[in-house]
Amino acid sequence: MSKKLLVGLGLAGALGGYHFYIEHSGCTYKGEENLKGQAFILTGATNPGIGKETARELAKRGAKVILAAKNQDRCHQARQHIMHSTKYANHDVDCADLDLKSLKSVRKFVDELPADLQLKGLINAAETVKKHRREETHDGLEKQMGVSHFGHFLLTNLLVEKYGRSSPFRVTAVTYPAGSVEMRMEDLNSVKSYDRDRVYRQAKLATLYTIYSAAFQVGAFPVRFFAVNPGPSNTEVFRHVCGDKSFIIKVLLQPLLMFLFPSAEKAAQPILYTALSPQLDNLSGSYVENCTPKEMPIGNRDLVQAKRLWQISQEVVADPKAFVAAAEKAKTEA
Repeated sequence: MSKKLLVGLGLAGALGGYHFYIEHSGCTYKGEENLKGQAFILTGATNPGIGKETARELAKRGAKVILAAKNQDRCHQARQHIMHSTKYANHDVDCADLDLKSLKSVRKFVDELPADLQLKGLINAAETVKKHRREETHDGLEKQMGVSHFGHFLLTNLLVEKYGRSSPFRVTAVTYPAGSVEMRMEDLNSVKSYDRDRVYRQAKLATLYTIYSAAFQVGAFPVRFFAVNPGPSNTEVFRHVCGDKSFIIKVLLQPLLMFLFPSAEKAAQPILYTALSPQLDNLSGSYVENCTPKEMPIGNRDLVQAKRLWQISQEVVADPKAFVAAAEKAKTEA
């Protein structure tokens, strides 16, 4: 046997062993709740990944699953896949039209939900692929902040207003560590300068701010709010690393990433824990990592920024045109 073949076999064995380890370490949610008659709304659950796997697990437990998505063809494919994977034991999986790039679409989505919906949970998992050039939503908002933050901010608040009193539910926001980035309040729309990694981390920080603030701002409603870091998965890493790469690079990298990172099924476990575990009933405003509730990873200075972002976000979703116009004016005056 040649030396190169031995090296190749050794490397393959090491990768296989490492993948086995990451698939069987970490947390696994073992709750077996019967969720029949209880509704869950999910964004970002139609592409292969943690959102779709979370939807599948909820459907297995009998929940009414509402896949909120812009691409209805892809949504119905996801719906069929979820029902097939649960052996069609639960047909209560529906698609609903929602484009987080349009605040008008968000309002229409909530308006069309039945008033008697027994909402148990909202899982905000949608995000956009990081792009090298700045893109905008239909309202003129920078796309990453527009989808990950402002779209979800409006969606969450409208659902709290509509169902918060009659159907206490739990909001689970999927996020990732924001690192050392600071919230650029003076350029939230990134018109003065744009860096895709900074804006991506800023959007994740905005999620932490929002969940922290929401736990206090909507205290009159029995709704609980949580941020969860599911860790990297091969689907999410592939989406961001290869999102704007060539087809050839995608083909070459995908098998490697499948070995180096956990599967979407594994990465969905902390989300299920956050959405369902009774251990979190009295811990609204927490940050969950590896199925463990922790304090929100923000400093004292961030608390002031979080309050300010909440106020600005209310103004943005109420009148995005005024916000965009003010941002452009500040740019020309700079």
